[in-house]
This record gives sequence, structure tokens and C-alpha cells, in this order.
Amino acid sequence: MNSLNYTYGRSKTLIVQRLQTIQRQLQQASQALQDFGKQPFPQCLSEMNPPLDFTTLSAMVTAVVHKGQHKLKQQFEYNKKMLKLDSTDHLFIKNVYDFKPNKQQIRSIRNIWKAIQNKKQMEE
Repeated sequence: MNSLNYTYGRSKTLIVQRLQTIQRQLQQASQALQDFGKQPFPQCLSEMNPPLDFTTLSAMVTAVVHKGQHKLKQQFEYNKKMLKLDSTDHLFIKNVYDFKPNKQQIRSIRNIWKAIQNKKQMEE
């Protein structure tokens, strides 16, 4: 299949629907967290020295979550860059083939692309 949707993922409508689902789940989790904060702590937590309150516990959980999200954000940014490069490459290849090159020209183009790729790999 040579479809951009298949190659590059979901449509904007599906992404918007997923975003709405995530926002709804976030609101539900936030409400559940607030409800949990209203409950009294078990006696063992209340007797800790220094005492552990909900605000401290919430800050600790938030710090752990943010630390975990950092790696996910880096991976997301990398994938976003790769998607932009892939779409640019796809457009470039399409434009080249729109010129209807012969076999000799295609071989020359491939050799040039390989040379550019090798140069970029050596620079990294």
C-alpha cells in the first residue's frame, strides 16, 4: 500500500478524538486524586516523623512522573523530526519520478543519494 495515511499514521480526526479521550481521562484522574486527598491517611502514615501530608505525597508523585515523561518527550521530538524528514524525502522522490527519468538517470540519482547519506553518517 502506498498511502500516506498508512505510511505516516493516523488522520487528524483520529488524533483529535484521541486527544479528547486523554483530556477526559486526565480530568477523571484529577478528580480521583482530589477525592483521595480528602480521605484521612492511615495511622502509620500519620505517625511518620516528619509527618507525611497529602501535599508532600502529591509533589513526590508529580516529580517521579515528570522524570519519566522527560524520556518520552525526547522520543516524541525525535519521532516528530523523523516524520518531517520522511515526508520531505517522500515529496522529493515523488517530484523526481514525476520527471520520468530513464534507468541511467535513476542509477545516477541513487548513487548521489547514497553519497549524501554516507556523508551525513560520517558527520554524525
